[in-house]
Amino acid sequence: MLFGEFDFSNNYNTGGEAINVRNYFSKPLITIHFFPKDGYVFEYDEVNKKVKAFKGGIEVENGTDLSNLSKVKFMAIGWA
Repeated sequence: MLFGEFDFSNNYNTGGEAINVRNYFSKPLITIHFFPKDGYVFEYDEVNKKVKAFKGGIEVENGTDLSNLSKVKFMAIGWA
């Protein structure tokens, strides 16, 4: 199990921002959970290894500046 923080960029891409926790687990990731922050909720796209941001149930628009979303806490579970 790993607890960490993720910083979004100032130019969000539709489909999410890349995140790599593979360095911490020698085998596949089981799950990753992002905690809500400032009215945003997050979803991990396992296929593309990206975290998507949503507000009001709608994915954030392409090009949105999310740099104020820093230190978004997450919990990842994988096989060591």
